[in-house]
Parts: sequence; C-alpha cells; structure tokens
Amino acid sequence: MSIWTDVNDIDFKLKFVDAAGIPTRALQSGNGEPLLFLHGTSGHLEAFTRNMAAHAERYACHAIDMLGHGYTGKPDYPYEIPRYVEHVRAYLAAEGIVAVDCRGGHEGQPAGDEADSRLHSRGRAQRSTGPH
Repeated sequence: MSIWTDVNDIDFKLKFVDAAGIPTRALQSGNGEPLLFLHGTSGHLEAFTRNMAAHAERYACHAIDMLGHGYTGKPDYPYEIPRYVEHVRAYLAAEGIVAVDCRGGHEGQPAGDEADSRLHSRGRAQRSTGPH
C-alpha cells in the first residue's frame, strides 16, 4: 500500500505552503469546516492518508508534515512544542484558516492544544480532539 492507494478515489492536492518562510508539505482534500491532522515525532502526513477519504466527505482536511519532519523545512533550532505551535499557526494563517478542529498524536496533540489557547487569545477559535 502507498499514499496513492489511500487517496486514489478522492480529489486531493499535494502542495507546499509557505508557513512564515518554512516550506510545509500539505495534503488537502474535501470541503466544509477545516480539519487539521498533526502527527507526532518522526511522523509525516502519510500517517493520515487512510483517514482522508472518510473525513473529506464532511471536512476540508489538511495533513501536514510538521516542522522538521518529512518534506517540510528543517530550520536549525531545537524542535520544541512552542516551535511546533508557531509553525501550525503560520500554516493556518497562510491558508486563511481562522478556526479548525485538530486530530493528532504525540507532539501533534500538544501543539494543537497550545495553539488552541493562543488562537483564543487572538479572538479565534480552535477545537482540539484526541488522536485519530
């Protein structure tokens, strides 16, 4: 199996998004409210390709390679939760997303949770849920 088998029957885009200067690989599919998939350490967006078809029926799905992972840029600084949060917020801003549901595991979920509180402080809303 491969990513292509998982997304073969759906409309999707695989692209790079400039997230505050960090090239960020993203897989996008579907329409509706945004849903962002965030993987954990040593992960990549392919971890969520099997989730795309079912969720894309209801949501505008975004799966990204998080900061320093997969084909996303790898800046030369420590990768800690605040950096992941900055990266997620930059991706959301670049895509014009102001409210999003998150699904994530390991570092993905804490980054989503922290982004939640920071987005609320700027008058935005984000709802985080547990692992996919």
